[in-house]
Order: sequence, then C-alpha cells, then structure tokens
Amino acid sequence: MTVAIVTGIGLVTPAGAGVAATWARWRAGESALARAAGGPWASWPCGLVGEARVGDCGDLLPIPKLAKYAGRSARLLVHAAREALDRAAAGGTPNPGPARVGLYVASGQTGLEPSAFFPALDAAWPDGERAGYGALGARPSRLIDPYFSLRTLSNLGVTFLSLMTGAEGPSVNVVHDAAAGAGALATALDDLASGAVSRAIVAAHDSWLVEQAGLGLARRGWLLPRGRDAVRPFDQGGEGLAPSEGAAVIVLDRDDAASRDAGARIEIAGAATAMPDPDEPHDVWSPGATAAALAAAGLEPGDVMLAHGTGVASLDRSEASALARAAPAAPAATSLSGIVGSLGAATALVQAVAACVMLREACVPPVAGQRDPVTGPRWAGRDTALAPSGAVTIVTRSVEGQVGAMRLRGVPSSAQANSWTR
Repeated sequence: MTVAIVTGIGLVTPAGAGVAATWARWRAGESALARAAGGPWASWPCGLVGEARVGDCGDLLPIPKLAKYAGRSARLLVHAAREALDRAAAGGTPNPGPARVGLYVASGQTGLEPSAFFPALDAAWPDGERAGYGALGARPSRLIDPYFSLRTLSNLGVTFLSLMTGAEGPSVNVVHDAAAGAGALATALDDLASGAVSRAIVAAHDSWLVEQAGLGLARRGWLLPRGRDAVRPFDQGGEGLAPSEGAAVIVLDRDDAASRDAGARIEIAGAATAMPDPDEPHDVWSPGATAAALAAAGLEPGDVMLAHGTGVASLDRSEASALARAAPAAPAATSLSGIVGSLGAATALVQAVAACVMLREACVPPVAGQRDPVTGPRWAGRDTALAPSGAVTIVTRSVEGQVGAMRLRGVPSSAQANSWTR
C-alpha cells in the first residue's frame, strides 16, 4: 500500500509567519486575536479579528513584479509555501522532477469587493444621485484598481505555487470553505496512491477579513460581539467567532521516495468529506455527515481528536455531541481556533499542520479560551501527552454543513527527528 509521508510543512496565521510561532502561542494558551481597530473590518460589529502580518512576497517569487497581483490570502500562501519547500529540501528527499509533482490547493471565496468601486461611484455620483453606470467612464473609471479582478481569483495560489516549484503534474483548486483542505488532501492522496505523482504539494489559503465574509458572518449572528476579550471554543459561554486569515502548506512524498533519515515520520492515513442530509438544518453539525467523514478518513479507537470549534455556542455544542457519538473512545480532544480564529478555507490544512507538530512534539495543547467546557469528548488538559506512534484525527465543517476529516499518524524511528518548531 502506498503511504504519504509528510516531508515539509509551512504555516502563516495571526500568531505569525512560521510553524514555530503558532505552536508557541498554542502551547502557552496565548490568543493571537486582537481588537478590530484599523482596517476595513474596524466598522464590523465584532470584538476580535485575526490579522496575519507578513511582508511583501515579491522576493519569494521567481518573477517579483507578479506580487502586485497578490491578494491578502495569496500573499500569505507564498510565505507558507517557502517554509514548507525549504523544510522538504532540508530533509533530503529527492525532488522527483516537475512532471511528477502535483499541486492541490484549497481556497475560499472569490469575487469582487464592493469597496473597489466606491471611490469611482463617489466621483461619478457626487450628489448621491444614482446617475447610471454610464457616468463611470472617463475620470471616475481611473479610480478603479486595474488589478482588482486578478487579486480575487481563487486559483491565484495555484499559479504562485506553480511558479515557485515548476510543477508540471496535476493541478487542482478546491474552492469552498473550511472543509476545502480535506477535499484537496483527499485528491492528493488518490494521485499519490495511483502513481500519478510522486510528490504532492497540498496548500490552503483564505482571508475572512474581506467585506463579503464580514457581512455574511454578521447576518448569521456568528461574530463575537464588541467588548469581548476572547473566543471560547467548546465553552458554555461561547458568544461568537473571530474572522481571521491564514495559509498552510504540506509537502507529501510517496513512501518509496521519502528520505528515511528524517527521524520520526508522520504519515497521512486518510482524508475525506461528507455532505449532510438535505433535510438536516445547516446551522448545526450533522451527526451522520460527521460519522461518515471520520469513518472514510480511517478513524480508529484511541485517536486524539483535533476538532473545529468556532466559539459559536450552538455550533460547538452540536459538534461536541457529534464527536462524542462518532469517536467515543478518543482519549483527548482539543481545538486551535481560540488562538487563531476562524480561517475559512485555510482551516483544515492549518489543523493538519498543527497535528503534525502535535505528533512530532508528543503533546496535545488544551482548548485555548475554554473555561466551562460543553459536554462531549474528553477535553485535553495542560499536560496531555501523545505517543510518538499515536494518531490525530481532524474534523472541520464548512458554513453550509459539509464535514471534512483527515487522519495523521506517527511512525517512530531510531533516528533523531528534525524539529519543526525551531
């Protein structure tokens, strides 16, 4: 049986650029979320947001001037990809050649942001009168950013990854929400197993710090109210989520290609998605879809659960209930969202990178922000250990109810493991 070995990981979240930054905050229980002060989200009715701050990505691209096309999340992806590719190269696994490398990218919503047109509309309709779109010609039209459409393309991340890697194998872009990463990973595993590729670069990027996302979350009543100081996943007092942004990249190699000198190995054992029954409500977790996704990903008794958890009490209670039914033997469960917020389409793969570090560090950090736990799985404590040969199963859910699951397991080795947190 072909096994997918993790040979490189990269991460950018509000906790910082690099895997080590997010892991350090999670281990310390220190949230990376901040009050919505500046930026277009300052007027949103939310208490906290998660802004990922990185520099320009031009120096990381083979053609630096293309950085002008990068939107918020695509820029984050480039930084995460550089870390993952550098780690894979340092691990000693031979590069299989461009034709044997596939790209599998999950990204979030695409579309035009209304603010791109506001300056032009103000100039065309100075008195507030809607004079028709014909007035947008000439000078007002020059106020519209000529690159606005390119910056919102959902496949911009695939394009940048292709430029950075020279990959010529399959190219896949899964456009959805929080479960998108599980779908991208499942496709990569299929291609690795079939022999279509020898290396799969799986990535995810998204930003909910855009107007469409903010308005949608506000309409659903999911935003953490102003004045609150923490997102509290799986807590009886959970009041809402914090919109955030991030990117994650995992380099996978076939077992017959991966270097055996990299120390304790981490394998991707499975990934799957499942849709709820059409008659089920979309504002709670579907027990059936949760069980189906977990089973398809290969859940086994004894797996530690890395759950979604948004801080929206109704969602978290239904997720905890679904997990308790689907994985009653799980020794511990935890969540990362109290540290980094809600990451949209980046969620699943950010969780997968976190699971890699959990296995390498043999540690399960607790749910940050949790004070009064909801009933459900056994929630991790401050010193919950994880065996090097253990497994972590991840579960996540899109806004519309699709459930994604992934399973990662550790394979101990006599060699010294390369650190992913230093």
